[in-house]
Amino acid sequence: MPLFMTLFLASALNASAQPLTVVRDDGVGPVVTGMALQQVEQVLRARMRISKDQDPSGVCVYAVRADGRDPGIQYMVVDGRVQRVDIALRGQPNVRTAADVAGGASPLAVRQAYGNRAKADPTDGAGVEDLLVEESGAMRGMRFVFEDGRLAWIIAGAEPALFDYEGCL
Repeated sequence: MPLFMTLFLASALNASAQPLTVVRDDGVGPVVTGMALQQVEQVLRARMRISKDQDPSGVCVYAVRADGRDPGIQYMVVDGRVQRVDIALRGQPNVRTAADVAGGASPLAVRQAYGNRAKADPTDGAGVEDLLVEESGAMRGMRFVFEDGRLAWIIAGAEPALFDYEGCL
C-alpha cells in the first residue's frame, strides 16, 4: 500500500476513534444539569477548575476540565449545581446533538433536524437567527447560536440559566 494511503487511513481511524459527545437539553455526555461539581468530577473522572470569568459573589461560576480536555465545554454552576453547559463547537468535531446537529450546521439544518420545535430565540436581541429548542414542560432546552450563518455554539440546560445571555457576571 502506498505511504499516502497508509497515512490517510491512519488519520481517518484516529478521527473516528474519538468518542462521540452527545449534547442533550439536560447536559452533555455523562454530565446532567442539577449535578454538584463533585459529581461532575466523578462522572468525567477529571478534576474541575473554576474559571476566572465569574460572578464576584461566587454564586455563579464556570467550571472547565483541569486536564485541558474538551476545551470548548464550560459548565455553568449556580449555587453549587450545574445549570447549563456552553459548548464552543470550533475544534469539537465529535460533539453533536442526538439529532445529529454539529458545528458548522446552518439554521435550516437545525430546523430540519428539530422540525417545528426549533423556534427563533425570542430573547436574542442581536438580530441574528439563533434558534431555541425547548423540551415541552421540562423547563430546559438547547439554544443554537450562529456566527456568519453557521452553528458556533450550543447552550444546553435548565431555565432560567438557559436564557442568561450575560453568563456569570
